[in-house]
Amino acid sequence: MNPAFEERYRVQVDTRIPEKERLALYQHWEDWKEGKDKRFASLDKCNLMSRVEHMIIGSTVGFPYDPFRPLAALARNADVQKVRYARRKMYEEGKALRFFPSMMYKKFEQITGLSPFDYDIEVEKPEMDSNGRVPFPRVVAVYSSEGERMPLKEGVLEQIQFPTTGKIKLLGIGTLVNEIFDFDNGYRIELVEGEEE
Repeated sequence: MNPAFEERYRVQVDTRIPEKERLALYQHWEDWKEGKDKRFASLDKCNLMSRVEHMIIGSTVGFPYDPFRPLAALARNADVQKVRYARRKMYEEGKALRFFPSMMYKKFEQITGLSPFDYDIEVEKPEMDSNGRVPFPRVVAVYSSEGERMPLKEGVLEQIQFPTTGKIKLLGIGTLVNEIFDFDNGYRIELVEGEEE
């Protein structure tokens, strides 16, 4: 059976997800919009990152309605220009970041032939677009722990880009869902059928 979707906050939500959980999710998003959780109002490093960026480094920040928007820019009254300026100040424009291939990289060793414990990935730090959103970061290189850039076979970098889907329990406690992170065509949440939660 093909799922039916309803749209809330420009997110496509699978209507097979229990209604009680969908309504709780929509209230959660409304709370984000209204800026009710003041922890996300400051311009510290955590809040200048989007949920997608947090997921890539292995941290969790809740379930905002737009995973590509910096947390500090999610509220209706957020000053997006201040957020943009603070991001540029914190991250030198165009500068790449290096970090350990985290849980997002289960296939890193299989694809590259390199141990994820001995190498870092370098990731571009994309700029916010005119709508206050941050595109999916791209992996641009792999470095040894000594700082040496590793030569990779043709096509390997494309294979180690970050996944654009992921399974998670809705709001951390509910039904198992699959999130589809599509920057251009929209964020979608689908029920996962036939798997233990």
